Parts: sequence; structure tokens; C-alpha cells
Amino acid sequence: MKTNPLVALGRAGQSPWIDYIHRGMIASGELARRIAEDGIRGVTSNPTIFEKAVSSGSDYDAQIRALARAGAKLLEAYKAIVTDDIRAAADVLRPVYDATRGDDGYVSLEVDPDLARDTRATIARARELFDAVGRPNVMIKIPGTKEGLPAVEETIAAGIPVNVTLIFSVRRYEEVAEAYLRGEAPNHTLQPTALVHEVFLRLVESDTLEWRGRAQFIALAATQIRKVLVDHARRRGAIKRGANFQRSSLTLDSVSAEVPTVDLLSLDDALASLAARSPRQSEVVELRFFGGLSTAEVADVLKVSERTVKDDWKAARAWLRQDMER
Repeated sequence: MKTNPLVALGRAGQSPWIDYIHRGMIASGELARRIAEDGIRGVTSNPTIFEKAVSSGSDYDAQIRALARAGAKLLEAYKAIVTDDIRAAADVLRPVYDATRGDDGYVSLEVDPDLARDTRATIARARELFDAVGRPNVMIKIPGTKEGLPAVEETIAAGIPVNVTLIFSVRRYEEVAEAYLRGEAPNHTLQPTALVHEVFLRLVESDTLEWRGRAQFIALAATQIRKVLVDHARRRGAIKRGANFQRSSLTLDSVSAEVPTVDLLSLDDALASLAARSPRQSEVVELRFFGGLSTAEVADVLKVSERTVKDDWKAARAWLRQDMER
């Protein structure tokens, strides 16, 4: 039997999302089927997606007529239609959200595009949309504009999940990540989140960025992740040992569910020493630990065999453990 590629993607540690939504797919059970059979872990939406959904078929006719009879204005009608669909999709995805303890199972909902340059209005609209849907597994899309950065920070600080879009430079990626970290609770444990996935994928997939190959960019992205996290540890006063970061354990195995705490600042210092001794081993650790890449992916980026990556990972793990325990 042929393996479902989406299911295989999930087994590789990725979270496939559907990039469209319409009422029919929810009411018919199609979304639930895709979750069960294809391993779908989230749904994204935007005004264009809803425009296509409403204009095709008759799923929304009754609600539109009722809203018209009630004298609803255009934005009010749009909000009613959108929040109903997002709420219904969130309910279908809720078992995924619960099973993964909030790592997956989200539906994204975008703030109005014309608010992209208005920080306060974006914050207010994000809160309004989140409250209107009334589900914890709703992720509010905020554009990564200069004005959007403080909106990202404040919205996350308010406990609202955020999906940052439109990231088109490494510098803006850093700024978005820093805004996200500032918005966290002081004792929050750093985990892979939908935000990190979104900004990373936007950078990798953007055709407006000029890089000398995908491999070079992935390596650069891993370095930037390391830099942001270490800076975050310093800002949080985590000079003492015990700064927590859950990403990948320093073992030869793949990333496991039980990830030990790691002192980021000590690790950063040890990696700098390792880089002077063995640059490639340092790259392997950076790509696996901070970039979250598998052995096969690291081998592809560095253009070496998987056996070499495993040997480097094993040697680097032993050296780092010894150095950090001194």
C-alpha cells in the first residue's frame, strides 16, 4: 500500500496545514477526514480564501440573507461569517490541539490587511477576533511590518496565539522573533511554535531573497535562531546555569518528547570553542539543535554522508557534554 506523503511528513516531525477553508468542508466532514486520514494539523485562512468560499456555491446564502435582513454592514457581516467558520473548524481541530498540548491543531484568522501600518488598531482587532471566535486554538495572523512588531509582542503577551506573515528579510525575521520572545511570560519555556515554523518557512520559500543556494540559507537561519535564543537568555537574566530551551536533546537519537533542559549560554560558549576545534561538528550541532534538522537533512545541507553526520554528532555531543560539565 502506497504511503500517504502527508502522513509521512507528519512522521518526519512536520505539521501539514490546509491553506483554504469553506463551510462545506467542515459540515460535510471533509476536514475531519483530512485530519484523520491525511494527518492535517492546522488550517489557514485569509480574506481572499473567504471571498472564494462565499462566492462559490450556496453554503452561505441563508446566513447572508439573514444578515441583510438584519441590516448588517459589510464588515459586520464579514466578521459574522468568518468567525462562524473559524469557530467550527477550531472545534474539529480541538482534539489535535488537546493531544499535542497546544503545539498543533490551530486555525489561523487574519487581521484586516488595511491595518498593517496601524499598531494600535492591529492589537485591538486581534483581540476582537480572538474573543469573537472564543476558542483557544485560534491563531491570529499579524503581518511582519515595522508597525506589526509591537502588535506581535503585545498580542502574545495577552495570551493570544500569533501567526506572523510577510517576512521578507533576515533582519525582519530577527525582529519578529525578538518581538515574540519579549511577549512571552518571563518563565516561559522556549518550544518550537507555530510562529517559528511560519517565519522559517516564509524565509525558505520566499523567492524575493537572494541566496547562493538553499543549503546556505538554512545554515544561516539556524545561526540566526541560535543568536536570537542566546540573546533572549541573556535578556532574561539567565546568566546562571539552567536557562531552559526545549528543542532537541543532545543524544544521537532523533528529537524525543522528553527533552532535558540545556543551559543556552554555556552551550553557546562551548559551541564557539568547538567551532575552533572542528567547524563541521559545530555546524552539525547548530543545524540539529537550533535548526531542528534531521540527520538526513543535515547531510544534504553540508553535502556529506549521513554516516559522517552521525559520527560528527556523536563526537560533538561527547565533547560538548565534557566541556559544559567542567
